[in-house]
Amino acid sequence: MSTNEKNGFTIEVEKRKVSVTEEVYKAYKGPLWKEHKRQERERRCFLGTHRCIANCEECPKYRAWKDTYGEPYSIEKMDADGLEIQDDYSLEDEVIHRMLNEALHNALDELSPVDREIIILYANKVGTREIARRVHMPQSTVSYREKIILKQLRNKLKDWK
Repeated sequence: MSTNEKNGFTIEVEKRKVSVTEEVYKAYKGPLWKEHKRQERERRCFLGTHRCIANCEECPKYRAWKDTYGEPYSIEKMDADGLEIQDDYSLEDEVIHRMLNEALHNALDELSPVDREIIILYANKVGTREIARRVHMPQSTVSYREKIILKQLRNKLKDWK
């Protein structure tokens, strides 16, 4: 399945290399290249107008997400954990869910680091006293900031009601 500079183009058929024209080579390899590119795109983050081309392991968004939520869930992991996979899949619902999720992450990215930490801990049902201890603030300040942050997020996501 490679090109041979002396003999032109070759493809592998039944474990034998066969010389072919460039046209046949491209016709044979085209669908393989297309599928490879589709799989590569599928693994990339969507950034509004284009897909990210950076290394995910070095991405601060990916690392922050991974540190907060752990390893991404896959169908294999869900199956191993004994979770049921829904059969009533709706593409429209999936698109809306992804758009809402992206809007929420963008809104969270606009928060200050302390506010983001407060709201992530709040969302994970960590108590106000524990949040206050972790962010080194009085408990009353944390309670007030939780309310303000939630109000800001509701305002930014008001179109998603």
